Amino acid sequence: MRAEALGFDIGVAAEAYGSDVFTPLAAIAACTRRIRLGTAIMQVSARTPACAAMTAITLDHISNGRLCLGIGVSGPQVVEGWYGQPFRRPLERTHEWLAIFRAIVAREEPVSFDGQQYQLPYRGPGGLGLGKPLMSIVHPLRRHIPVFLGAEGPGNVELAAREFDGWFPLLLPPERFDLFESALQQARPGFEILPSLSVNVQDDLAAALLPVKRNLALYIGGMGARRKTSTSASSSVRVSRTRHRRSRICGSPGGRRTPCLPCPTNWLMRSRSWGPGTTCEPSWPAGGNPRRRRCSSAWRRASRRRWATWNSSRPCVMSEGTTRYPEFRAAGLLQMASMATGLADFGPETFRAGLERLLDSVNGLRLTDLGVLRARNAVLGNLAARLGVWDHRKRHPQLAEEEIRSPIFVIGLPRTGTTLLFGLLAQDPDHRAPLLWETSMPCPPPEAAGYETDPRIALVTESLKQVDGLNPKVLAVHPIGARLPQECIGIFSMEFLSYIFYCGLPIRGYNDWLDEQDVSSAYRWHRLFLQHLQSRHRRKRWVLKAPSHMAFMGHLFETYPDALIINTHRSPVTAVASHASLHWHLWEQSLGRFDPKEVGPQTADMLERWLRRFVAWRNAHPGHEARIADVVYADLVSDPIGTVHSIYRRFGLPVTPVFEQRMRAFLAENRQDRHGTHHYLPDEFGLEEQALRERFRFYVERFDVHDHDR
Repeated sequence: MRAEALGFDIGVAAEAYGSDVFTPLAAIAACTRRIRLGTAIMQVSARTPACAAMTAITLDHISNGRLCLGIGVSGPQVVEGWYGQPFRRPLERTHEWLAIFRAIVAREEPVSFDGQQYQLPYRGPGGLGLGKPLMSIVHPLRRHIPVFLGAEGPGNVELAAREFDGWFPLLLPPERFDLFESALQQARPGFEILPSLSVNVQDDLAAALLPVKRNLALYIGGMGARRKTSTSASSSVRVSRTRHRRSRICGSPGGRRTPCLPCPTNWLMRSRSWGPGTTCEPSWPAGGNPRRRRCSSAWRRASRRRWATWNSSRPCVMSEGTTRYPEFRAAGLLQMASMATGLADFGPETFRAGLERLLDSVNGLRLTDLGVLRARNAVLGNLAARLGVWDHRKRHPQLAEEEIRSPIFVIGLPRTGTTLLFGLLAQDPDHRAPLLWETSMPCPPPEAAGYETDPRIALVTESLKQVDGLNPKVLAVHPIGARLPQECIGIFSMEFLSYIFYCGLPIRGYNDWLDEQDVSSAYRWHRLFLQHLQSRHRRKRWVLKAPSHMAFMGHLFETYPDALIINTHRSPVTAVASHASLHWHLWEQSLGRFDPKEVGPQTADMLERWLRRFVAWRNAHPGHEARIADVVYADLVSDPIGTVHSIYRRFGLPVTPVFEQRMRAFLAENRQDRHGTHHYLPDEFGLEEQALRERFRFYVERFDVHDHDR
């Protein structure tokens, strides 16, 4: 669950001659929703192709299409000593095994196969001759379950490239891919390479080395064969067959080099050779890369600790300040989201222009490892959510009839009390506010009965702790929590027309582009998403919030003609400086260091555009004034419950005793200084106070806003 929350792509289980590989994956499937489940490696000799296909089809159903089957032939010591089968013609056996497995999973016709290693039906010695071709009585969830090969001889790698979906190299340094350049020439587009990497988090180098050496000793002494097994780096190297040699490796006093096996020198620092993120560009010799390949591995999580690993001379320490340009590509991220969910239909194509523009802007930034992880997870999370929501809508078209009645929208400049007011209104038993956990993981739609105990709440909470760290500086500016109401920009992000991306990254190019777009599709998706969430948990009305609605009021009322608007007001001087502070804290998390004086002017430009559009809209639509309640920030902060009473009187709504009691409890639990005090001054962010007053005079005079709320 923690690995999934951290954004890992795949979790794998192994088997040798102990625990089986599928039972733990079934347990993992039961408590996760997104992460792919792999076998690394399932022993071919342990199961006939039909047995493996039955197991894979079942687990694929249980996991909703997340299985990636990694197979291998093991070695003669295990195959003959444990499984009691002859170790013969492994390449031929692997080829035939895969052909039968594919035919069973495809389920196009009864399966028959006449090979040297396998026959279906069986026609060999001792048979009764009564077998007949059969077809699985269970319909597979997918007609193609990805299968990867875990083997490193040149013939095996050629077989993997030609017939498999991916390859598991073992103990292979990235710069030695020249060994398999010709073998991988035949790999198809989308071929995955999932390298193994031993990582142990320790400050004590000797303690960190010990489990790595034990693992190597198992392969050399416990599974190697003198005349049959060779290493990936040199087919001429023979390994010891004695347990005495195994114990010597484990017990060697300094042993920075491991006998017979090539030492994976400085693995973590050299992991750059695999390429950033999940798209891998291996180090190929002169002649170039024959094909770009996706590479997923367990070491992709950005390190914020000291990683002790081993090389030829010294431990490796990965710098927290390491930065890099990401290389996100829309096609690869779309494919990853599809593979993670087992779904392929993203719905209307309107989201693609925003996705491409966003990735172009992000790829131009130099991000920390944490920044790359957060950017990647943000995109993948939104793509996966979109896939799930659209798939659910296709299977339940009646959701289009769900009514959204008189939703309440809280709008206003950022940092004007919108979050406080939003949280208070969400306490009304008649109201439904989209919470962070359900907008992050919307499928299946939340059930009313389990709404307060849904396991997704814990998953999102853990994700916030591990990835974002619930940074106290950020929390002092803007509260974050799985159970707290989420802004509409979190919903718009699935259409990739959202200011939420600019909140976390200084992607001004994307932000300026967004200001000029027709966002009708974002509001259509917004309505569809609310219908999705309320389909199994309804209340009288939605309460929603986003300052950016001010720039698109025409689209809002076109989508929700009976909407009610609460408009908060505060001195723009204070609001701009406060919002610049929030941007700066978030941007520094992803870039490591960012000049605060560059933040203020960008923030002021954005907010001025919003306000000018909003003032123009209000002046042009006086008929909507009855549906708008204006709230002064100072009044809200000094008497929040009294302010809510005033709003409800304007809209003709009752404040029930239960609602008032809940508001008081909310205020006690979410007091303003709970995570510290937020201090800021305009000049810290490159802003001059008097210039800001002149710049926003049009807004101050229109709504009679004063500076006394500071």
